[in-house]
Amino acid sequence: MQTPEELSRELAKSTAYHEAGHAVIAVTQNLPLCEAGMHVDSKGNGVTFTLRRNPGDQNNARADIEERERSIIMIYAGNIAQEKFSPCSRWEGSLGDDTIAEALLSEMYSPPKGAEWCRTQQRLWGESYKLVYGHWKAIEALAEALWAKPMVPRVDLGPLSFHSQDLLEKWMTGYEVKALLEPFSVFASVVADSEGVGTLRLFFSVPGWGCSPV
Repeated sequence: MQTPEELSRELAKSTAYHEAGHAVIAVTQNLPLCEAGMHVDSKGNGVTFTLRRNPGDQNNARADIEERERSIIMIYAGNIAQEKFSPCSRWEGSLGDDTIAEALLSEMYSPPKGAEWCRTQQRLWGESYKLVYGHWKAIEALAEALWAKPMVPRVDLGPLSFHSQDLLEKWMTGYEVKALLEPFSVFASVVADSEGVGTLRLFFSVPGWGCSPV
């Protein structure tokens, strides 16, 4: 039986897999990574910065739907990867991922959680699941590399630092992530934290921020 300390360490490490799932599957969906990269603390909190669609724009052209679907696939990948590494490790903070995914789905289909909404949710979850398992070696390598980093004083990301109250963290820049993934034929693009493209520039409803946390 694991001690409370061992369980706590496993939860914290599983967060590295959660964030690696987001990062790798973002790349497969042509969603750029951001310079701020990936961060995990000692308490099981983490964040990965990518460009993605955020709720708030009600346009529903084909391009809007595709952006939402690619973003949802990336969002679901965090929990799928975390639970593959450590079943039952999902933590309450990941409910924020679910909230964003559900909001994006509800912009495409009405009523929320109606038949078409649910069919699409199941399809996108299934696509994310296949991608996570198909790219598991890359996800595992990235998670282990992140977890092998030393604990250092937490980087101050200003309003983007909401994910953690810990004083210490492990982190990798977007460029480090890009270099690590290339041997797995996963080729990322990295953009400045202030950049964005069209509707992918939204950071919740705060103007001026391009990269979004998951």
